[in-house]
Amino acid sequence: MEKTAAEAAGRSCAQTTRRAAGKAEKLDREIRELQREQNRVLRRQRSHRLIQAGAIVEHVLGRKLEDDDLERLLNTLMSVEACDHFITRRMNAGREDGDGSNRET
Repeated sequence: MEKTAAEAAGRSCAQTTRRAAGKAEKLDREIRELQREQNRVLRRQRSHRLIQAGAIVEHVLGRKLEDDDLERLLNTLMSVEACDHFITRRMNAGREDGDGSNRET
């Protein structure tokens, strides 16, 4: 039996659809892998910042940071309300908001 043009076109369309679905799945996998890698990089950067902050605190204390120091440090930092505006301005000096305005004002 001879194939009609419609049957041949239908098969060709089905093959094209399967190929496109396969490519879409592959791209989805690549996107997920890139997102995982981006998350790994962001975690490493955050960990590095936290380690640096801890090293700075230990340097200021002049000794190794102990577990009970963390709560005292948090309480101390939270109680410095009188200097809050000054500290915020100093920490944000040179940084810009997403709208381009400087927070130092």
